[in-house]
Amino acid sequence: MITWQRSANINHGKHLAAVAWAHKVSAYVNDTFGTDIIVHGNIAGPVNQIHWMGTFASLAEFEEITLRIVRDDEYNQLLDESSAANLFATSSFEDTLYRSLS
Repeated sequence: MITWQRSANINHGKHLAAVAWAHKVSAYVNDTFGTDIIVHGNIAGPVNQIHWMGTFASLAEFEEITLRIVRDDEYNQLLDESSAANLFATSSFEDTLYRSLS
């Protein structure tokens, strides 16, 4: 089992819009690609940080699905929408992959 996490810092004054957009893009990806991406916020740590997390059966499945996502026109339009609204600090995006140790 592979767990994927993408983290980003929300720009000052953009919290509500960023959270709404995070849910919008997650719903689109989940509905279109059959994933189960969930939006998370910190309880402790940086208060302006948001995370998307999802699980995949294998690294191969993760790679196949993410290739389909990044090639999707509507997904890329959603990314453009986020950029135009200046919701996130661009340099703060970070992806992390975890594997189950069971």
